[in-house]
Amino acid sequence: MTLRKIALHPGDFYFTQEKVIMHTLLGSCIAIVIWHPKYKFGGMCHFMLPKHSNAKSNLLNGRFAEDAFEMFRLAIAQHNTYTKDYEVSVFGGGIMNPRAFKEESSIGEINSLITEELLKKQNFNIKEQDLRGNKTRRLSFNTNTGAIITKYIKHVTAENVQGCNQ
Repeated sequence: MTLRKIALHPGDFYFTQEKVIMHTLLGSCIAIVIWHPKYKFGGMCHFMLPKHSNAKSNLLNGRFAEDAFEMFRLAIAQHNTYTKDYEVSVFGGGIMNPRAFKEESSIGEINSLITEELLKKQNFNIKEQDLRGNKTRRLSFNTNTGAIITKYIKHVTAENVQGCNQ
């Protein structure tokens, strides 16, 4: 059986009972993957930033960590399930330009910190946490099996791109 593939881009959120394979590419962004092992469904989000800069907005936006967690909370409630019954895995938060940022002020580090903070507030069963570092991650999630495959891509630098530009 060939499963339909769903590509998630920055700001995307997808939660389904359908058997699909979701995939995304991460640098400093974070992907949260949740899966219900009994019912074999779940979802993924790909957020870019920790918080809204516009506090007036009442609409949830998958580009922001706080909103992504709220979107998961609502999807879990809509499916009459409980947060504690899901396996949660988080990935990303890499430092993509170490020369431009100090580690503690990079968007990858800030995203990692907010993710850890929000995970502590939830009652999730944390299965895997792969945050920080300086590699790009290619992530694939099968909602039928709960399998998550992470492939690391060596970060591209000016030195190793020079030959490509000739």
